Amino acid sequence: MKRIRLLGALFVIMCITVASCYKPVYAKVGKGHNADLEAVLFGDRVINSDMQTTIKMLEAASYLTIDQFQSNGQDRLNLLSGNGVKGLPEIADINIGPGAINHRKYAHNGWNSEWHQLKYNSQYSKDEKWQKKWKKRKSILLNTVNEIFEFSWFSSIPLIGGVLKDYGEDCDSFCALVYYTHILGDHEVTNDISQYEVLLPIGGGPLDNSIIQELSYHCETLFSDQERSEAYKALMKGLDELNDEWLNMGDVTESNIKKNQEIATKLLKLMEENVPELLENTDFFADVFYKDKVA
Repeated sequence: MKRIRLLGALFVIMCITVASCYKPVYAKVGKGHNADLEAVLFGDRVINSDMQTTIKMLEAASYLTIDQFQSNGQDRLNLLSGNGVKGLPEIADINIGPGAINHRKYAHNGWNSEWHQLKYNSQYSKDEKWQKKWKKRKSILLNTVNEIFEFSWFSSIPLIGGVLKDYGEDCDSFCALVYYTHILGDHEVTNDISQYEVLLPIGGGPLDNSIIQELSYHCETLFSDQERSEAYKALMKGLDELNDEWLNMGDVTESNIKKNQEIATKLLKLMEENVPELLENTDFFADVFYKDKVA
C-alpha cells in the first residue's frame, strides 16, 4: 500500500513538473529575428565588417516597425538617427503597450494597412489612431531602407517627403521582404492558437491575404529582370508548392499548428536558398553590399 501511495505521489509530481515546463511560445526575440533576416538577405555569404552598422540599421528599423512595445527601442532609434536616417518619429508616437503579446494584434497582420481585413484583427486595423501610428512605424523602415540604398533623395525630408511619400516600388517591396521574414519567424515558433490567429496566414486562396501571396508580388517587383534565372524560378515554384501544402492542411487548429510551423520553416529555407543570389544581382543591393564585385 505504501508503495502504491509512493508511486502515486511520484506520478503527480511528474505531471506537475511537465506542466510547469510547458510554455506557449509566442515570438522569436533578439538574435532569432536578426539571424533570419541576415540569412534571407545574405545566405552563407561573408559579410564585410564595414557593413555591420548598415545591417544593424536594418535590424533596428525592423524591430521598431514590427516589434516595438511598452516604450522600448529608444536605443535603436538613436542608432538610426545617428547614422543619418531622417524623418524619424518619437517613441511616444509609435508606442504599443502594455505587454509583448498585444503588439502582434496591431503590427503582425500585413505590410499594407489597407489589407488589414482579417477576421481576427479587423477591429484593430479599422482603428483610426492605430492607422496613423502604423504609418509612422512603417516610415521608420521605409526611411531607413531609403537612406541605405538611396532610392529617393526627397522621401525622408519632412516638408517634401511628408507630402509626396514617393519611396518607389523597390523600396516598398524590399521593406515588405524584411517585414514578412520577421512574421514568418513568429509563425515558426508559435504553438499557441490564440497567438497564431493574430498573424497574417502563411497561405491562402487567390482572394485571400497571405504571406505567400505578398511575397510573390514583392519578389516579382524586386526581381522582374531575373525571371529567367534558376533562383527566381526555384523561388516562385517553391512559393506555389508551399501554398498548396498549406491549403491542403486545412484550417489551422491546435491539432495541426505544428504543421503550420513546419511550413514556415520550409518557407524561410526556400528564401534563404534563393533570395541572396537574386539580391546580389540587383543593382541597388549590390551597390551597397557588394561594392568590390560591382567595381
